[in-house]
Amino acid sequence: MASYAENSETSEIRVDDIRRILQTRVTRGEVHVIRTAEGYTIFHHYRSSANAKNLEMPVAQIRAASPSKFGVFWRRGSGRWWTYHDAEEHPFVASFERCMDEITKDPWGCFWG
Repeated sequence: MASYAENSETSEIRVDDIRRILQTRVTRGEVHVIRTAEGYTIFHHYRSSANAKNLEMPVAQIRAASPSKFGVFWRRGSGRWWTYHDAEEHPFVASFERCMDEITKDPWGCFWG
């Protein structure tokens, strides 16, 4: 997927939007978002109930596919990021809102476990 540059104002709004939208999905902890060269990496940051250690679980990546469309990626057990696919087994590429909706709903259990 091609990477499209965004101005910093749009990037800040999008990071805040990601946090706000996905925070409703976590029952404890916080959603952290890191802007990378590829796009945005989303983490669930929380404190372990077993040993009180701070943990960060990678949730998803969103990468620009065009100026208004984004691809979604999920992290496999191997630690590598893979393209997320829709029900028809096509790479999931959609608007920012649809990407957030798909990550929130997580119909395949790829993002939140």
